[in-house]
Amino acid sequence: MAEKIVDVLGFHPVYESISSVLSKCAKKLGAGHSRTYPDRGKMQHLFLAKTKTFSYSKLNPKKGEIYVLNSPIVFFEGWEFLVKRIPFLIAEEYHPKNSARDTIPLLMLGFFKGKAFLTQIKRTKSFLQNNRFQVFLVPPAELKKKGSKNRKHVLCVSRTVANKNPQLSLKLAEHFKKEQFVMIGRGELSKEISEKAKALPNLKIIDSVQEREELFKYYSEAKLLIHPAWKDPIGHVIIEALSTQTPVLASSGAGASDFLPKEWIASPKNEQEWIEKTKAILENQEESIRKAEEVFEKEHLNIEDPYFEKVADELAETLKKKWPKLFEKG
Repeated sequence: MAEKIVDVLGFHPVYESISSVLSKCAKKLGAGHSRTYPDRGKMQHLFLAKTKTFSYSKLNPKKGEIYVLNSPIVFFEGWEFLVKRIPFLIAEEYHPKNSARDTIPLLMLGFFKGKAFLTQIKRTKSFLQNNRFQVFLVPPAELKKKGSKNRKHVLCVSRTVANKNPQLSLKLAEHFKKEQFVMIGRGELSKEISEKAKALPNLKIIDSVQEREELFKYYSEAKLLIHPAWKDPIGHVIIEALSTQTPVLASSGAGASDFLPKEWIASPKNEQEWIEKTKAILENQEESIRKAEEVFEKEHLNIEDPYFEKVADELAETLKKKWPKLFEKG
């Protein structure tokens, strides 16, 4: 009898929706559910030139447990579990390039064709479905919160590292001189960003916010969240902002931009596009706030949405079919 579904994805808020679905699924199967995030060592990556390392940890699997593992493209555990025939699912975040660069990741994933995949972004779901993998879409989600009626600033919440493209936030603050900008986050570029920000009296930089409640206050008081990352597997800040009815303008490189309307997505390469779309959102504030609320509900980003119960039902049926001996009565 299956005793437990073990999720090793970690405790970041982005995984709360997956955790919720797994918990519901386990309950339907009469099993338990637990979360863990083991310490990971590093191994040299053998396949992808842009990925420097494989990540690996010893999980010590137990009989009667089903595991939920990170992508075998960059994490080693899936390969180990495949060889040892230990029951597992895969949480996949791969961004397809729609080119020959997809060949090696697809070949790697091909070894796991018989497994069930969970993904949090639409582009990955389409990629897997088009290549005949079984996949469940579990969008990142948050509890719905009440946004402030007094919207004060344009907000950016991100680590100040190169792939998050913080320089674009500075350029927007420089262009929209009458708007107050707030940047929350720190990283390897913090010193450089702080120096450049001295010439921008309408920009406030906050290294960190200790409590999520305080962070959500910034979201709820924002006229707009900008997320200009060159690349971000998901970009959970997008979901956090939408949960407070805050409009979002995000880079097409962020996975969660899949949930946004086209007019709220911009190329990180095109500064003028960001200026024009920022202007449109700020000039139509009431309509944009209403649209943010609609997107949050329509795209199942509310963690209380019945959609997650439906996914749990479908996943439970799948697990019973894949490992019938684990669910035999008696």
